[in-house]
Amino acid sequence: MPKCANCGHDNPVGKLFCEQCGNRIGRVVPPPEPDPEDLLEKIQTLQRELLMREEEIKKLNDSLINANDDKEKMAEKHPKVETLIQQLDEKDRALQDALKKHQELLSQLPEPPPVTPGSKPYLVIESHPIPNPDFGITFDDNAKSLDLSTTGFRIRATLERNSDGSVGLVIHPGAMINIKTPPEKRWRRFEGGARLSTKAGMVLFDAKGIANARLDQRS
Repeated sequence: MPKCANCGHDNPVGKLFCEQCGNRIGRVVPPPEPDPEDLLEKIQTLQRELLMREEEIKKLNDSLINANDDKEKMAEKHPKVETLIQQLDEKDRALQDALKKHQELLSQLPEPPPVTPGSKPYLVIESHPIPNPDFGITFDDNAKSLDLSTTGFRIRATLERNSDGSVGLVIHPGAMINIKTPPEKRWRRFEGGARLSTKAGMVLFDAKGIANARLDQRS
């Protein structure tokens, strides 16, 4: 019996249209286009899950180090160490799976426009992965500093103009910011007090923030 490609209903031989949903027999219904807003929500949820899993892995690592500190009692603690290693491996696999899914979602989003060759660029801070005009900020040559925690992003870091004209990033005390800098594909974690240079395409993620920020150049 011919099976409907849309609803899976088995139809009698000779039917041109499905008795269940009316779809033409043999016609495959194309999947709907992904909604950018849904993708953004999924990405932000995944990023928060990644941060939680990274914290769990760090705690397990700390527990493993503590279990190894006392060598005289290693024989007694051996079962605990083995259990911790097992849990650590499971968390790491879950983290890698989530990272892979996150990259797949990002690959469905359009790339930002490139910088025009020969133009004088200025720094732009926009929401990521989907640009939102309500969050867009321009950091031009006259700007000395910009506290991102006071903007719509609520990211606990400050942009500072260096003496050579370049722009640096300072993480606020007590904050923990995840940063991805091209061409790297993995996130790196920076804690309060860290100072680093900015680069076009750099993405900032603060678990306590409102939106991710992408630092880019425009002419």
